[in-house]
Amino acid sequence: MDWIIVYIEHITQRIPLLLNALAMLVIAKLLFDRLYPCQLRSQLLNKHNMAYACMLGAFLLATAWALAGTFPARIEDPWQALWKAIPEGLLSVLLLLVSTKMNAAWLLSRFKVTLEIGHEHNLGTAFCVAGSTLASGHIIHTAAAGVSPDFLAGLTNMCLYWWMGQALFVVAGQCYQWLKPYNVQGLIAADDNSGVGMEFGACLFASGLIICGAMSSNGQHPIQVEVYWLFTGTAMGTLLLIAGKRIVTYLIASHPDFEDAVIVNKNLTVSALFSMVTIGCGFFIAAMIAL
Repeated sequence: MDWIIVYIEHITQRIPLLLNALAMLVIAKLLFDRLYPCQLRSQLLNKHNMAYACMLGAFLLATAWALAGTFPARIEDPWQALWKAIPEGLLSVLLLLVSTKMNAAWLLSRFKVTLEIGHEHNLGTAFCVAGSTLASGHIIHTAAAGVSPDFLAGLTNMCLYWWMGQALFVVAGQCYQWLKPYNVQGLIAADDNSGVGMEFGACLFASGLIICGAMSSNGQHPIQVEVYWLFTGTAMGTLLLIAGKRIVTYLIASHPDFEDAVIVNKNLTVSALFSMVTIGCGFFIAAMIAL
């Protein structure tokens, strides 16, 4: 029965960290409301705005996952761990909010997020914002979970790895748009094509998974090795994602009518299939390239 006592002690030591994470989640929601001023009750109960629910839900999920990266594997002093978790949690929230603005400015430059989602209920835009936010939250989680010699070095490494991962993420998102034979943002914003938005959001999330796979050895090797592998692994993983998605999609749905169904007919069912294939490939590739 000793293992039960050890496990209960293990859980109770993390209760202060859980309460801190919940407080950070509330703070993140308040700051999110300042960045994107849409009334929650009006959007969900009166307007039944699925786009806003998708965007807000993805932000809260990304925040929770980013905060989970601040939980230490072992705790000797619960209160000392709490005092370390408070600034790390605040930094995680701040970095995620900055990431959402960076994504909106550099990946979704044709969108005015508040207008598209809050007023026009554009679900395609919401899928893009959700995918990019979840990816950024995963990048922050991986950056926060790295190994560091001391507390200040941990905060520094967290910012450094977040910056590198976020920069690579923006480049990956731009490459996706350059490779497509059609105007991705134009179809989403002007044509209100939710299917194209879903596929773009899925690709953004898969890119975030791959970047985090290349970043997973955070703090375990010399910085030169990790930076080299972060860039090399991300490049290799992106090429594998492009090839893997095409191969799997061809095996599942090789008929050209399927792609036309997304672009021309705005078929969400086909988009959902292609999006899940993309995310699945992202998980496999991220596990493959992790050091």
